[in-house]
Amino acid sequence: MFLFTATTVVSLFDAFSTEFRATMIPYVRADLGVSRADFVAMFSWLFLGSCLSFVPRVLADVVGRKPMLIANLVGLCLLQWLLGAAEGPRTYVVLLILLALFYKSDLWLLVLSEEASAQHRGRLIAVSTALSGLGALALGQLVKGMNEDPSAWRDIARFPVWGAFGAIPLLLFMRETENFRRGRVGLPRADRGLLLAPFRGKSRRPLMVLCVLKALFPGGIFVLLLLLGVEFLKVDNEFPDEVVGAVVQWTVLISMAAWLVVGALADSIGRARTFYLFGAAFFASLLGLALLPSGSSWIQVAFVGQSAAATGAYAVLRIATMEVFSDGHRATGSAWTDLCMTLAAAGTARISGRLTAIEGVSIADIFWWVGLCGPLALVLYRWMPETRARQLSEVAD
Repeated sequence: MFLFTATTVVSLFDAFSTEFRATMIPYVRADLGVSRADFVAMFSWLFLGSCLSFVPRVLADVVGRKPMLIANLVGLCLLQWLLGAAEGPRTYVVLLILLALFYKSDLWLLVLSEEASAQHRGRLIAVSTALSGLGALALGQLVKGMNEDPSAWRDIARFPVWGAFGAIPLLLFMRETENFRRGRVGLPRADRGLLLAPFRGKSRRPLMVLCVLKALFPGGIFVLLLLLGVEFLKVDNEFPDEVVGAVVQWTVLISMAAWLVVGALADSIGRARTFYLFGAAFFASLLGLALLPSGSSWIQVAFVGQSAAATGAYAVLRIATMEVFSDGHRATGSAWTDLCMTLAAAGTARISGRLTAIEGVSIADIFWWVGLCGPLALVLYRWMPETRARQLSEVAD
């Protein structure tokens, strides 16, 4: 229970930082005076900066989960505070690049997956991640109180810092996972052999499939929503801040519920069927966003729906990522899949910036084509092993 509490607290601040970078895009642009196309193009460097998070993930297989989890939270606090003081677009992007070294490292998820039982691993991960949505929910409430003041994002950036620092002592009492101790590689093994270990043996095929799926979905399609979603609501549909904040809050609430549903379904009907179900719902909702008339209240409903469905599909990928690698290189294998996702996200951001700069191409047009062609990629999951109710050692060995 203590381990569950500690990892969930870390995930709260991780969720706030992740949601912050997307939700604040129109406000930061207005405050810093940058066009949509230029800002999205600059924002793409953030995803390249996320490649740096490969380092702490590999080190988690060398020095342990606990020390890297603590270092991750400290770095997150310091850079989130500095972000609120950024004076220009370049400074803002540089700080986001450095911040990317720490957020979405999924180290807390790694710890939780190694300590959970095989029968309830999906549910436990889902509940913890759903609770992390409270961090993003707080952000939605803060957005509602901005009162059309673009510079208010600076205070919001610093909002979670003191609470995060208060959580550090909690992590000091956390024990190292048994899986790490059993598969410990140590500093002498932190070499090329460790980096390439996930590409050998039974983990090779699931590694390649996960790399492609994460590049296509969270690294490609979901990034479009990350970069263009709030812009679509606030600029293209001219919804006021109060409505945008409410949509963000409902998105988080429904996405939290989606995580709980994913946990239950993944442990009952399996990972693959759950992925197909939520993936199909996501593309259907995306087509709804493209086809509904501008300014319609149904756009808000479709936006919440696509976000919840995207959360569900991504949840399955995250759970599977923590299950298919052996104890000695679980963090390294996870790092490789996220590296592919990050590189794809950088390319998607660059392409998104160029598409939005083309005269006559709207965000709704982009959503239409993605919703029409994207479902073809769902079939790739059929090459993944089913991990429901199986011990981690049984899946990887």
